[in-house]
Amino acid sequence: MSRKALTPAAAGEIRRLYDEKDEWGEPRYSGAWIADQLGVSESTVWRVIRRQAAYAKVIAAPTQDQMTASMERTLALLESQPPNPETDQSTARLRQELQERKRFIDDPQARRDKLLEGLSEEVKERARGLL
Repeated sequence: MSRKALTPAAAGEIRRLYDEKDEWGEPRYSGAWIADQLGVSESTVWRVIRRQAAYAKVIAAPTQDQMTASMERTLALLESQPPNPETDQSTARLRQELQERKRFIDDPQARRDKLLEGLSEEVKERARGLL
């Protein structure tokens, strides 16, 4: 079975079917039956019924300020390291990449230039009017 996101409608249908009771007050449909009818695993049905997340909790993306602060801390750490011939090239590339990314985050013009990179001059001129 392939993984796919469970839609809110499907989750609602799982809850509706499970909440349906028979004459003795027991659920009319089993978790296995519901899973089979909706094409999901039985464990998915039980997670929906118990309102448990399937996997890791989704967290918010870092803000622009948080990203900038993280890059600044990393750059400061790189600057504080003593020279090492074995890692100097790699450190220089990392420093350059971080500085470029920081500039991209801090400078709206740099973001526009990156978006326009590789486009024909005609398309760039039309896009500049929109950006």
